[in-house]
Amino acid sequence: MQQKMVSKWLESIGQSKGLPLALGEDGHCTIHYGDGNECLIEVPKKDEIAPVFIYSPMLELPEQESAQLAILKATLEMNMFGLRTGSCQLSFDQRTNQVVLTFACDLETLDEEAFSQILGDFLDIASELHIKFRELGDLPVQSSNSVAPNYAIMI
Repeated sequence: MQQKMVSKWLESIGQSKGLPLALGEDGHCTIHYGDGNECLIEVPKKDEIAPVFIYSPMLELPEQESAQLAILKATLEMNMFGLRTGSCQLSFDQRTNQVVLTFACDLETLDEEAFSQILGDFLDIASELHIKFRELGDLPVQSSNSVAPNYAIMI
């Protein structure tokens, strides 16, 4: 039931933007935006509450621990008080080794207009944060080995 409702909302949003949007049979929809970025919308089939999850990968962590530390420290700073993330959170997804912008809410509290507004706000925030993470990728990071030269974090 919830999947059909969200799929209908996505179809309506897609029509206004000229995009074919809808949830797939698995309850997922992917929206491509910006410069190769993607936003995923997920509505699980069964749950006690009716959640909708919206998330967008920001970047994959590099192998170098010092680069990981620098990125995760900056991520926590961006998350502080939600000043840069609005009502979204920056998280680490261990399955994909990525920093991910996430948002979740109960579908019972939404209608089509509220969902559209939330999705638009999420995409605006995600676009701004992608710029910040690209800037992070350009910063040199000091290696933990004092002999090794500085290196750039690769996105």
